[in-house]
Amino acid sequence: LHYPLRRQRQMCIRDRRKYAKPNITTSIYVFGDDYTGSSYDPVIDRLTKHNKQLSDGRRLAKIHGVGFLSVNSTDRFSILMRELTKRNEGTYIALPP
Repeated sequence: LHYPLRRQRQMCIRDRRKYAKPNITTSIYVFGDDYTGSSYDPVIDRLTKHNKQLSDGRRLAKIHGVGFLSVNSTDRFSILMRELTKRNEGTYIALPP
């Protein structure tokens, strides 16, 4: 299934609230190939804000990203995911075409 990034953000926040608990390790994976939004900051700030930092410094969930590179996509998804995963203790992997 393919959801627009706005819908993905809503699902990510909803699912994190439902499944993430301070005493267990939770990971969220974001898959994509392109980002068509006008700015990265609102996406990164909102997801990072909702992924609260615990008293020991860890995030409630690690956010990971997998990018599917293609000749028709820009590097915008990679830029977004590198920063989002960096701030949320995750890893970004870009798969070649």
